[in-house]
Amino acid sequence: MTELDELISSRSSCRKFLDTPVPRDLLEKLISAAQRAPSARNQQPWHFYVVNNKELTTKIGKQAQVRLLEHEPKMAERAETFKVSNILFYDAPTVIFCTCNKKAISTRYLDMGLAIENILLMAERLGLGCVPVGWIVGHGKDIVDAELKIPEDEELVLAIPVGYKDTSVDGGRRDRKENIVTWID
Repeated sequence: MTELDELISSRSSCRKFLDTPVPRDLLEKLISAAQRAPSARNQQPWHFYVVNNKELTTKIGKQAQVRLLEHEPKMAERAETFKVSNILFYDAPTVIFCTCNKKAISTRYLDMGLAIENILLMAERLGLGCVPVGWIVGHGKDIVDAELKIPEDEELVLAIPVGYKDTSVDGGRRDRKENIVTWID
């Protein structure tokens, strides 16, 4: 098995983090990995807001969590399951907010997915935990836009809580779906 195979196989979403800050040089490596992702017509539609201010991410997360729980009350169980106060950012010391240029060509979301996957894999390689969180877009986009002063020409795509894994709680590795391919010879 190659290093890449092992990295892909070992990566899983982390939903409980230690309170230890992530050094800036490691966060820069995550962003550098994202920058190396391919994009259609080399448009590189991404922008990343790396927020190390836990007071700010808690404020954003708590406000969005109220809205989320109005629509998805069962999500409240996650706070108990993972022993966290914030079910959107899981009390991570850093949250990377991923935005893309609204005027980029239609493949911008695919391009963002490629960049985000590079972040997730690099985090695993560096011994960091992370989890892609899409709930924030549906329940807190306006909050993020206001708090981070996101320009009008950018749109929030995803948030990625990042930190050192707290292994006292199982992060929730799931079985992989079977029968996902049709072979045509």
